[in-house]
Amino acid sequence: MVGPGRRLTGLSFAAVNALAVSDGYLYAGGSFSSAGNITATNVARWNLAAKTWTPLGAGVLGQVNAIAPGPDGQIYVGGYFTRAGGVSAQYVARWNPINATWSALGSG
Repeated sequence: MVGPGRRLTGLSFAAVNALAVSDGYLYAGGSFSSAGNITATNVARWNLAAKTWTPLGAGVLGQVNAIAPGPDGQIYVGGYFTRAGGVSAQYVARWNPINATWSALGSG
C-alpha cells in the first residue's frame, strides 16, 4: 500500500478524487490525461509490486469521483462521465480486470 516512504507519482494534470486497493493494484480516479508515460483518461491502476501504471482501457469520458472494488473482483467507478471505454455509461460503470472491458450499470 502507498504510505510513508513510498511515493505515488506520475499522474499528469492531476486531480485525484478517489483511490481503492484490490488484488495488488491501487486504482486512481479523477481528472487526468496520463499516468507515468502512458495515456490514461481519468482512471488508471498502479501495480504495487511492479511499480508501473496501466490504463483501464480507454478510460472514462469525464471526471471520476469514486472507486470501489466489488466482491466479484470487478472495479466500480462513479462520477461525472457519460462514457466508459466505448460504452455509454451515465455516471457509473464497472471495469472487469479479467477481460479488460467496461460495462454500464443500468441507466446510471
